[in-house]
Amino acid sequence: MSNLSGHRKITQAAVMEFSSSLSAAPLLGGLNSAGLPDAVVSRDLIDVISGGHWADFGQKHHFMRRFDGQSPYQAWEDACEWIRSNALSSAQLMATLLTRPELNRGHQRKPCGTCVAMTFQNVSWQPLGYAIHALEDSFAAGHVTRAAATADSQPGNIEHIKRYAGAEKENHSEEDEAWWDNKTSGFSLSGRLAKNAVKALLQIVLDTALADKHPAALQGWTGFREVWLKPSNKLSRTTDRVFELIDQFYVGTRIGATNVKTVNFDEEGLAKALLKESSQTVLRVFERLDDQYNSDSDDIAELYVNKVKKAGGALESSLAANKELVTRLIKVMDEGWTSDGEQLCIDYLKAL
Repeated sequence: MSNLSGHRKITQAAVMEFSSSLSAAPLLGGLNSAGLPDAVVSRDLIDVISGGHWADFGQKHHFMRRFDGQSPYQAWEDACEWIRSNALSSAQLMATLLTRPELNRGHQRKPCGTCVAMTFQNVSWQPLGYAIHALEDSFAAGHVTRAAATADSQPGNIEHIKRYAGAEKENHSEEDEAWWDNKTSGFSLSGRLAKNAVKALLQIVLDTALADKHPAALQGWTGFREVWLKPSNKLSRTTDRVFELIDQFYVGTRIGATNVKTVNFDEEGLAKALLKESSQTVLRVFERLDDQYNSDSDDIAELYVNKVKKAGGALESSLAANKELVTRLIKVMDEGWTSDGEQLCIDYLKAL
C-alpha cells in the first residue's frame, strides 16, 4: 500500500466506522464525499509543491524531526501542536456551521450520540485533513519508532521521531507500506491503530463543535494525547550537537540535511571550537563535513590537527586514542590535491 493510498484507505475506514457507531447515523453524513480523505492526502502533495518535505517547516506535517538539530522530544511537541491546532480549527468551523440554520436546517446543538442526523457539506476539511495526516504518520515506522502495541486500542509509546535524511530515511517508503497486511488483505496492527486513532480524533473534534458555539479549546485533547501520542521516557531531548557546531560557523544554502552551496565558512572558528569537544563528537563532525562540506573539510582538518599538535598533552592523547578519528582526518586531507601543510599533518597523525 503506497503512502497516498494508505492515508486514503485508513481515513475512509475510520470515517465509515465512526459514522456507523453513532446512534444518530448518519451523523457527519457526507464526510467522505465532502472531501476529508482528499484533504488528508493533499498534505503530501502540497509539501511536494512547496518543498516542505525537504524543509524544516514541513516536518511537523508528517510527524518527523527538523533538519536543524531539533531533538526528538521537540519534534514530538511540534507535531502534537500541529495536530491539536488544526483539529481545533476544524471544530471551530463545524461550530460556526451549527449556528447557521440556512446551512444545517436548524439542527439543535446536543451532546454527541443523541443529536439528530446532520451533514457538514459546506465545511472545509483541510485543517482536519492536515491533523489526521500527521496523526496517521505517527503510526508509520518510516516516521516514528514506537514501543510494541498491546492491542488495537493500546498503541506503544513514542520512543523516537526520525529525520528524513541519512540512515533514518532508508526504507522510508517500504516502512510506510506496513499499514497493510497483504496476507490478510486488510490493515496490519499499525494500520488498525492509525484508523482507531483517527476515529478518536473525530470524536473529540465533533464533541468540541457540539459543546460550544465558539470553542476556545479542544475537548479531551490531553486524554487523547495520553493514549494515542504518549511519549516514552526513551524519547530523547538531546539536540544534534554536530549540526549546532557546524551551523555556528557556516553560511550557505541547504535542502533538508544536505548542503547545496557554501557562501562562507569560518574554518578557523570551527577548528578552534572542536578543541573543546570530545574526540567522538569531533569524529562525527568530520564525518558530516566529509559528506556534506567536502571542499572545506580538508582545510578545517589541517587547522584542527595543527592546534592539537601545538597543545599536546591531553588533547593529543585523546586524538591518538581515537583511531577512527585519526583515520577520518587522514582520509579528508589525503583525498584530491594534498598541500604540503596537509601532508605534514598526515605524517604527524600516522606517527601517533
